[in-house]
Amino acid sequence: MKLQPINLLLLLSVVLVCACEKVIDVDLNESDPQLVIEARLQQGQHDFEVLISQTVNYFSNEAPAFRNDAQVRLLDNTGTSIDIPLVNDGLYRANVEAVSGQTYTLEVTLDDTRYLASAEVPVPVELRELESEFREAFGPLDEGYQVFLRFTDDPQRKNYYRQIHAIDGIYELAGEDLQVTDDNLFDGSENARLPIFQRAFDPGVTLTVILQHIDEGSFEYLNSLSDIIGEDGGPNSGSAAPGNPTGNWDGEILGYFGAFTADTLQIELPE
Repeated sequence: MKLQPINLLLLLSVVLVCACEKVIDVDLNESDPQLVIEARLQQGQHDFEVLISQTVNYFSNEAPAFRNDAQVRLLDNTGTSIDIPLVNDGLYRANVEAVSGQTYTLEVTLDDTRYLASAEVPVPVELRELESEFREAFGPLDEGYQVFLRFTDDPQRKNYYRQIHAIDGIYELAGEDLQVTDDNLFDGSENARLPIFQRAFDPGVTLTVILQHIDEGSFEYLNSLSDIIGEDGGPNSGSAAPGNPTGNWDGEILGYFGAFTADTLQIELPE
């Protein structure tokens, strides 16, 4: 097998674009029209995007009503603020440079009401190695290669991770591919070993794996979303779940403001 480092910024831009286009069909609580504000801040210089809409049912099939009348600002804990201008329907964007270890606050003002959410950019975690093991079919698990991520978990803090993978360059973004975890089972390990859960990969494929080190707010949101998907047979099938994902906005706002760092490797599985 062969490991190859690849262009992280290019991959992250592809993943974010794909994630925005992918629709996950899940049943959520119906409610009166509510604001939905989603934004993800990554370490380093990048185009930071905030999507603002208003809809009847979160993730409904109805077209969202984009909000183009918001004032959006990003503030860090040094007192620096950046205005995020509108660039398209509901989409606000500005080039920013996010520093790991700093806490950022996203401020959105709509209809004379100010909404706030905060996120700390985690420290980078190096994805050192990808391992593969061939396994025979067992119960509901198919025959194929199971892949494990190797990295060092920081013992000084609680850590949260998200895995994203692509098979031969095509990102797998269905509901069952939403995989997040905390470090309860490997806290402080210098050689943490994290599997890509419930997946067997065919021989000969090229697997691209992104390990995102995410903040707590991102974990709470994505983990609750995974629980909701699990009610319909997803990765956490059978677990209790709230009606809507757990966001970190003050007030009655859906969505979340999260932060992450990431590292990427490729592995070519044996024929």
